[in-house]
Amino acid sequence: MRKLIELNIRYPKIVLAFITAFTFFTLAGFKNLYFDGSTEALMPKKNIQYLLGERAKKIYGDNKTFFIASIETTDGSDILNEKVFHHIIPLVTELEEFKKFNFELEDKRLDHLLNISGVTFKEKNQKKDSSLQKQPSAMEKSLEEQMDSEIFKDQKSSASTPAVNAESDLEKQMDEEIFEGKASDAPMRETEESQKKQDNPNWDLSKPLANDFYPEPSRAGRDYNYDNYHEISLAKIKEGLDDAGKHQLDSIIYHKKITITDENAPLSRDTFQEILETWEFLYLQKSIEIIKTFMNPITGEDIVGTAEELKPVEFLEKDADGNYRIPQTKEEWDIYRRKLYGNPAFEYGLFSTKSSADIKSDRIGALALNMVLRPQKDHTLISNYFFDTIQRYDGGGVSIRQAGVPVMKIFIQEYMKRDLKIFLPIVILVVIFTFYLNFRVVRGVVLPSISVILGMIWTLGILGHFRIPVTTIVNILPPLLIAVGSSYSIHVFNQYMHDQKMMHREGKKAGLVLSMSYISLTVILAAFTTFVGFLTLTTSEVTSMRHFGIFAAVGTLLSMGIAVTMIPAALSIMNLLPVHGSGGASDERVHHNPVVMKIVKFISYLVVNHSRWVVFITGGILVIFSIGLFGLYVETAPMFYFEKDSYVYTADKKISENFHGSIALNLIIDSGKNGGVKDPEFLKFIEELRSFLTNEEGKNQYQQLHTIAFGDVIKRMHKAMNEDKMEYFVIPDDRSVIEDYIQIYSGNDKDSDGRIDEWEQFVDRDFREVNVVVRTGTWKGNLFRTSMSKKGEKRIADYMGSHPYGKKLTWRMVGETINFRVLSELVVSGQFQSIFLTIIIVGLIVFLLFQSFKAGILAIIPISASIVIVYGFMGFFDIALDIPKSMLAAIAIGIGVDDTIHVLKTLRANLKHSATMKDAIIAMHAEAGLSVIYTSVALIFGFSVLMFSNFEPVFYLGWLMASTMVVTTIGALLLLPAVICFFKVDLRVKYTKGIFRWIHLDKFFENDSETK
Repeated sequence: MRKLIELNIRYPKIVLAFITAFTFFTLAGFKNLYFDGSTEALMPKKNIQYLLGERAKKIYGDNKTFFIASIETTDGSDILNEKVFHHIIPLVTELEEFKKFNFELEDKRLDHLLNISGVTFKEKNQKKDSSLQKQPSAMEKSLEEQMDSEIFKDQKSSASTPAVNAESDLEKQMDEEIFEGKASDAPMRETEESQKKQDNPNWDLSKPLANDFYPEPSRAGRDYNYDNYHEISLAKIKEGLDDAGKHQLDSIIYHKKITITDENAPLSRDTFQEILETWEFLYLQKSIEIIKTFMNPITGEDIVGTAEELKPVEFLEKDADGNYRIPQTKEEWDIYRRKLYGNPAFEYGLFSTKSSADIKSDRIGALALNMVLRPQKDHTLISNYFFDTIQRYDGGGVSIRQAGVPVMKIFIQEYMKRDLKIFLPIVILVVIFTFYLNFRVVRGVVLPSISVILGMIWTLGILGHFRIPVTTIVNILPPLLIAVGSSYSIHVFNQYMHDQKMMHREGKKAGLVLSMSYISLTVILAAFTTFVGFLTLTTSEVTSMRHFGIFAAVGTLLSMGIAVTMIPAALSIMNLLPVHGSGGASDERVHHNPVVMKIVKFISYLVVNHSRWVVFITGGILVIFSIGLFGLYVETAPMFYFEKDSYVYTADKKISENFHGSIALNLIIDSGKNGGVKDPEFLKFIEELRSFLTNEEGKNQYQQLHTIAFGDVIKRMHKAMNEDKMEYFVIPDDRSVIEDYIQIYSGNDKDSDGRIDEWEQFVDRDFREVNVVVRTGTWKGNLFRTSMSKKGEKRIADYMGSHPYGKKLTWRMVGETINFRVLSELVVSGQFQSIFLTIIIVGLIVFLLFQSFKAGILAIIPISASIVIVYGFMGFFDIALDIPKSMLAAIAIGIGVDDTIHVLKTLRANLKHSATMKDAIIAMHAEAGLSVIYTSVALIFGFSVLMFSNFEPVFYLGWLMASTMVVTTIGALLLLPAVICFFKVDLRVKYTKGIFRWIHLDKFFENDSETK
């Protein structure tokens, strides 16, 4: 070790040049950093529930993309009026274009933008500039090709939709990874009777489904050339656009936050480029018809029946110009109202009333927009655009609120970005201020500050190079690394300050070698144990937790490495500080904070004179807080991330009041045979189950608020074929009647899979299974809790097991709330595993390095005490253990053990030269005590910055981490030496039995500088 320090101080410029070069390399990784607020980023990719959820996406669509928007009047009046519909029709028209792609219209709009601007393009992956020549898209087929596609029901494409290309090799490889495993591993609820049935091929995870999963755009993207751009105005652009195109242009400007005060003013090249690139992105999203289902009060469809046909009809008719005809008279509005009331399934789906009285006499209080998107690897950009587009129409007497998993994800990602913007400057300023208070010299501020910033930059840069997503967990890394790095920098610089007289006596470079060799060993030892502590998080099954553990561990080593190389190298170039006073090495220095000196002396007094009371009082405190551990509970639902006055919280509450839930999950029930869904007995059982799920007990205790299923379709068709009489809104008794309805219904089947497009979210291709979409959410002001998911599953299992027909069936639940439950179980198991493993490893490492069982046991006392106190406090004050706070123990142990090791190592060194234990403790406090308090202050302030977070769990994590640092500091400086003093533990005694007669690992961490 000493040789490395000598080389570092002998060639400081080479060391500093290498650090600079590596910094530029890591900075290049920043461009690859991206944020991900989804639960998928947390879920382990081989977890069976994750795999089943991915399979359910392929069969029934991605319910985690479910958007719901509530539309109300601001004055509380009946929303069925001309003004409101004039306001929302342009919004619906905009969104409808993402469901039904009109390539001729879209090409015309795009060509207009290019023609008036002079911008040219070339298709990506093509060498020649296509100028303004439009490339043939996959939509532009000949009439003959279209007819062939329709006649032979091509599985790959249809005449009415863009072609869906086969998956790329990479996608196929991902499918193989996602769907590896056996169907028998699936957590299906089944009885002995159901096990005798033939396995359902839908859930054989070892075999990917035949249909393509990710639809691809109709053409390649374009690279636009702006060299010949001539400035045009917004008004000029709008002149050549239809009304819907103008609305889209306004939505783009709103979404991109472009400020335009005068529509006739010319647009800069950058502004036009931003508009055009967004327009291109939207074109490609439209071409895959990214909106899979879109139910709304304008283009929404009901069913009408004749003697020979069942067909869907839109709520509003169109005039000769293709514009929706809004009802004008009271009689016309009554007709529209009856269309809504005529299908009971529309209640809480499309509309809600203002009271609980008979719906026919109620005033409609709110309308809804419902969307589900087609599966894509990443919906972030398009979800953000849809949110902003819908939000643009909030106003003009209309109040619109949005909820759903995509909305939560949007705000989580936005909050993460805001947190980083807040965290980084504040934590850096706090650490700089702490360095100033501690050292009072310029180099004591500049060098440690550069060190901690570089440690953070290096780690995040490497994170970017590996393309690891920044989640709510990983987002905590920057302030953590700055706080951890500050402790190593403080230890190093504090030792430099402590040894000033020795350096003046021995010479600058020789003194630096002695001083840095001594402290570097201590810092390396502490960093190594912290590194191991963070690595225990990699045993967690939560993917993002593993990422955090890996990069927190790597960042710890990098921060330590910078501190023990850059700071000494820089100091070797600088002159020594002047020395004041003429006393010995223990003289107090003017550079130290006098308040800290007084605190250290008081702690020494308590330990030396009242160690018995310190031990007994601490024991009593631990017993009290141990009781609080029984009050701990886990909560992983993202809604608890948000404050009560936040948009997400208030919008979810409003929408759940109006439409009964904002989070959709799949309850998939297998009839056991192909075509079983057409069996009246099976469908009637499903209807009984739905009624059971959403009864008063289901709503109040389990917050299962609303269901949608294939039975709604069959009941509505039966009613339509029987003069629209409400008594026929039931499942028919005759199977042949159901089969006839399915046969004569004239809805679209764009992908030719045998299912009408509107039915794809409810039944599989073989009509073997039904998917009951269950909505959960806030109910009567109470948020949906993770615990309700597990209880709700058990409730369903009990019902299925006790029902004579239900016993014959197999079923499974997948979706977002199931992920919450899985994550909560992983948090609990991972928490106990991490705490136990970390404490054992830390104790073992300290034993090996000190070659003393006593040292190993002593090392875990302060950190164990801090965990009991902080977690007990959480139990007493009803603070949930969530995913961010589940890192609390590992961070506390990993960082807290630094102080413990520093204390033990310094105390053992002083015991060799002190007459008594008390003298050694006093000397230890005078040397290590100062450094421990300095580092703890930096850590406390550093973690306090987390309290500025937009997330409530991160706010509490910051507060709890700051509290934990206080407790671990007191434990290391007060409790640990008090235990040693009270029990008269001699750290000089080493274990020399067995192989330790010949192996002395502790010698590696000692050197001659300890005798200085």
